[in-house]
Amino acid sequence: MTYSVPNYGRMIEPGPRLEAYVKAMEDVIEPGSVVVEIGTGTGFFAVLAARLGADRVYAIEPEESIQVGREMARANGVEDRVTFLHGLSTEIELDERADVLISDLRGALPLYGTHIPSIMDARARHLKPGGAILPLKDAIRVAVAHDPKSYREHVEPWSPAPEGFAMEPQRQRAVNSWFVQRVERRHLRTDPVTWVELEYDSIDSPDVEQPILWEVERAGTAHGLSVWFDASIGPDAAFTTGPDGPELVYGSAFFPFERPLDLRAGDRLHVDMRAKLVGEDYTWVWNSSLVGTDGEERAAFEQSTMRGSPVTAERLRQRAGDFRPALSDDGRVDRFILGRMDGARSLQQIATDVREEFPASFESAGDALTRVADLSVRYSRAT
Repeated sequence: MTYSVPNYGRMIEPGPRLEAYVKAMEDVIEPGSVVVEIGTGTGFFAVLAARLGADRVYAIEPEESIQVGREMARANGVEDRVTFLHGLSTEIELDERADVLISDLRGALPLYGTHIPSIMDARARHLKPGGAILPLKDAIRVAVAHDPKSYREHVEPWSPAPEGFAMEPQRQRAVNSWFVQRVERRHLRTDPVTWVELEYDSIDSPDVEQPILWEVERAGTAHGLSVWFDASIGPDAAFTTGPDGPELVYGSAFFPFERPLDLRAGDRLHVDMRAKLVGEDYTWVWNSSLVGTDGEERAAFEQSTMRGSPVTAERLRQRAGDFRPALSDDGRVDRFILGRMDGARSLQQIATDVREEFPASFESAGDALTRVADLSVRYSRAT
């Protein structure tokens, strides 16, 4: 997850998140410890680990914020004990394993991007057997919620439609997309349940599939599912992103129902909730069935983020297993540039070569150099 400078600032504000991480780090970092942090951001926890006595800290970060971390380590007098490594933790090799592995790669939910595969890889390659992992686990919590304001903002602009317009396709996109929205405790129609616990010392798959069942006790209208996580950073260090805690940088998630539900006491609401990592993004499914006290099904929805993202037929075809791709003009330009990144030619020389080979693709020498430099940042190794 890429954070803005204000978001990094919110991460180190005094409060539950920072206090939990600091307490857990104090409990496991000893003089002489080796620490690895994946996703160090601006390096706060890496510097803190050194100040707590760690002999060596490896701070790994793929984004440009790593430069702030280097400056922070220098300003705090620990640059000799903190090694900053610019890249993905899954692509970096270390000469030793750590006593402590630290991370916070979550988004609004812990099931975010390649968070789980990164933890699994770091645990296997960068952590000593029996080493400490921070956080220990995240429990994802779900409750049925009444939130007409959010529903109105995200779903109801498409219904009722302007006169003469059919807007159901747009509405279907809206109800098959989740969004970040905090719900207050008083707006929950059911008690929260734990959907899944992600135990980072043993988790072996990024995918989760688990049904949820509520028996309704409080009648009223429900608009969707409020979803958050309770984090256990250490045995005695925790925080929540849910309605019982202060609002934190992560936010919390809201999965709308296709239509608002009229809940009655004694109703049974079943939700089949699934999350599957596809590439670097999760596909979510939340299929719901509301059954009355007489056993009659009063509502049934099938919802998935697969239906929430507009994808053209052309794009789907390009992803099909039997598709036979041919490079576009841009692809041929990029292939030419990458083929000359052999460690011998300078970016300026490559830019000159590509402009001579593809004169119609560049209006100026500066355009060619920019194209080459962008590919260099993405694909070349820093030496």
